[in-house]
Amino acid sequence: MSIADDGDSEEKLRKDEARYESLAIWGGIAVVFGLIVEVALTAVFAKGQSIVEEWGPVGADALVALGVAGEVLFAARARSKTEALKNLSDQKVVEAKMTAAQAHERAAVLEKEAADARERTAAIEKLTAWRRITPQQYSQIVDALREQAPLIDLMVEYERGDSEAFSYAREIAWLFESAGVTKIRADANSYLTPGTFGLRIAGSPPVNLDLITEILSTAGLTGFIDQIDLSQHLPRNLIAPNLYFFVAPRPPPYFDLRKPGVRESSI
Repeated sequence: MSIADDGDSEEKLRKDEARYESLAIWGGIAVVFGLIVEVALTAVFAKGQSIVEEWGPVGADALVALGVAGEVLFAARARSKTEALKNLSDQKVVEAKMTAAQAHERAAVLEKEAADARERTAAIEKLTAWRRITPQQYSQIVDALREQAPLIDLMVEYERGDSEAFSYAREIAWLFESAGVTKIRADANSYLTPGTFGLRIAGSPPVNLDLITEILSTAGLTGFIDQIDLSQHLPRNLIAPNLYFFVAPRPPPYFDLRKPGVRESSI
């Protein structure tokens, strides 16, 4: 069993430590006082012996007294230094915990900022990325269009001076060519109607326009179906196409593509 019970408070332990140190000091004082008494008695009651015989025991006792006093003194100083080191160590532990907590909090803040930045970057990329036909869309559409390919006379136009629309129009033409369509024309043009954006499609018999738009819609292409007479819409062509695509500029962010007189499609 230790001197300090488990239930002792810190204040009681410190009081006990101070009391024991005080008792140790008084014990040292008693030893020194006893030596003084011995010196006085030896001086007063000399026995006629030699100096060594009379004062030798006194010297030995003096050394013992000095040793005890030194032990008490330096033990007390050592305990004070130990306490100072312990307090310093406790302070460093507290500071280390605070630093770790601050670092963890800072890391969490940085991670959130990075996640927000990635989200903003993804949103910007989504708004500014060029329209593309993915490999999955390509395979799905090409396979589904093969039966209609011999009937299609395709005309693909794109907004004049718009490089993104030109690139997307080339991909659409390549898509139908891969499905087996041999009659394909392409050119630049501009819609006279203001606010024309996105992908527009029109068709006439013998092309099954509803089937084609369903194929494109299933693959994820989006656009509008224009109800127009292709033979009148493109008078400059000697032979009007029976399937027509116009690749207009990308719509601005959050722009509503719906217009009166235009039937919206899922393609």
